Amino acid sequence: KTNAKLLQTKSFYKKIVINNTDSVGKLNDAWRLGFRSFKLNLYYMKGKESFQTGTDKYDTQGDLPDLLKYFKKEKIEHLLLHFANLSQSNIEATLKRLEEIEKKLPVKEKITLLLDKSNFIEPFQAKGWSVAFKSNKVSESTAEYSVIDAKEFKLIHENNNTTGKFIINHAFNLADSKLEKKLDSLQFNEDPQAIYILADFSSVYKW
Repeated sequence: KTNAKLLQTKSFYKKIVINNTDSVGKLNDAWRLGFRSFKLNLYYMKGKESFQTGTDKYDTQGDLPDLLKYFKKEKIEHLLLHFANLSQSNIEATLKRLEEIEKKLPVKEKITLLLDKSNFIEPFQAKGWSVAFKSNKVSESTAEYSVIDAKEFKLIHENNNTTGKFIINHAFNLADSKLEKKLDSLQFNEDPQAIYILADFSSVYKW
């Protein structure tokens, strides 16, 4: 709670996205602390034609619209949706289902899709979805954002790279007892190139 209150005083507070909130319980814990932007992992279930939240078909937490119905969607500021099992064989079905449930989600402008492979970018962009390419290095893809870790972003500064927009993965942990001191040294905090900052969050719930 102390770190959550601390972050609310920072100018970059609106950029913070709570990582891996794949259950009602964990999402609710983060919501009660005042956060309104979240990353969820989605597993496409063939046969059910649904997005179950989680990264493993044997350990999912429920359908995406069902999870979000507990929260006022107009108050959600942003969602980062990562497809855990997106492949060439299910990309069409994934996109179709995403379009079907769009009305149950916050508006498209509040959603960014996190993709692991660059060849999946164009089909989603063609339907008007904001896309980020998830990789371990700065991407030259056509995605709106690149997802990189804090160390990689530091290298961007050292190389004076002023192009690109980034989502910083695993930027810090809300449970870090030394977070207040560390925030001063994190170069992405005030940087206009850092669009979203993914914060890890511990909860009594697994996801």
